[in-house]
Amino acid sequence: MNCPILNPIRFFDTQPDYQNTWPNIDNITQRIQNIDGVWPSPYYKEWLSGKDLILQFETIEGDSTGLKVYKYNEVTESYDLNSTINPAIITPAGWQGNNFLKYTLSLTIGTYYLQFTDGYTSDTFVVTDDIQQRKRFIEIKCSNSQNDYGCIFDNFTFTQYLSGQLLISAPKNDISALESDRGNITKLRSTPIRLTSLQINDIHYTLVDHVNMIFACDQLTVNGVTYQTTEPPTIEPIDGSDLVNIVVSLSQTNNNYYYAKSI
Repeated sequence: MNCPILNPIRFFDTQPDYQNTWPNIDNITQRIQNIDGVWPSPYYKEWLSGKDLILQFETIEGDSTGLKVYKYNEVTESYDLNSTINPAIITPAGWQGNNFLKYTLSLTIGTYYLQFTDGYTSDTFVVTDDIQQRKRFIEIKCSNSQNDYGCIFDNFTFTQYLSGQLLISAPKNDISALESDRGNITKLRSTPIRLTSLQINDIHYTLVDHVNMIFACDQLTVNGVTYQTTEPPTIEPIDGSDLVNIVVSLSQTNNNYYYAKSI
């Protein structure tokens, strides 16, 4: 089973024995222990309760397809099997190659990990409904005009939730002007452009590739507004932790010169 990097939850193969295997970007899990007294949950990817978590996988013949959901039990301090999710096949008609599967999960508040029978396992992640946490989430929806990045995009949109904020950037105008032979300037056209800086805060460094893949897609909606990226994301490591801050420069694509109505 292959897990596209665009999936909201990261999967990795059975954790290798690092005495015999060199660590690399694909086999290092998110850290789950305390660092300098910081509670470990900020190192987990987070999701909102009441929002379907949808995952895609490329399956190879012989792969197990039942996805087991394990939820943390605070009484026993262990993970219990919560449910098993079966997939829907989303392979396009006439597709040449491996099949693609879609899993839809509806999860309540708690801490989880996912696992296939053959041991292919997700990072631990948190499902929350705390109002203060909801306020700091950025909702990103991404799709692509053609099937790419190991995903099927036919009528499919990935949804992501990341902790961060949208900040208004310096205004910009795309101006065309004509200068006469006497040096007089005549403005021919002026197009106001809305620019935004998306700051993604305190994300685990193993998810940097995930964020970069999101903003490689050519169809992006951030908090209900459509944008395009103007340059690659920039990364700022946070001293003393496995976390980073990421800044993405965005340009609004549907600027119709009206204030947006509430959604």
